[in-house]
Amino acid sequence: MNKDSGDAGLSKHMAKGMLKLFILFSIAKAPNHGYSLLKEFRLKSKSCPAESKKAVGVGEFYSMIDFLESSGLIKASWEGKAVGRPRKILSITMKGRKVVGKAKKHFSSALGMFREVVPELFGNPGRGP
Repeated sequence: MNKDSGDAGLSKHMAKGMLKLFILFSIAKAPNHGYSLLKEFRLKSKSCPAESKKAVGVGEFYSMIDFLESSGLIKASWEGKAVGRPRKILSITMKGRKVVGKAKKHFSSALGMFREVVPELFGNPGRGP
């Protein structure tokens, strides 16, 4: 395996992990439908490396939703509309809320570690980034 394929594999792995957390964190705030989440993900991931964005296409996005639903972390219900097609609304389950809570604790610890190990990522309050 060459260096480039290793980097691409890491980017793909990280992108899928971030996608999973993005979906869980987003619907923990408020239930939403898949297309709206996909648009928000694309908007908020504009600063991500190109390889990471390529790793998360529409198929991967909806596959992740299916995975989270089959894992019992989210649930879907149909919202009927007077006009247009019904939409599948996604909401978080208690199991999903527990995962979000644990993830927040892990992120807090990881950020503390990165602040010490790679301080240039966070800048120096007295001197700027």
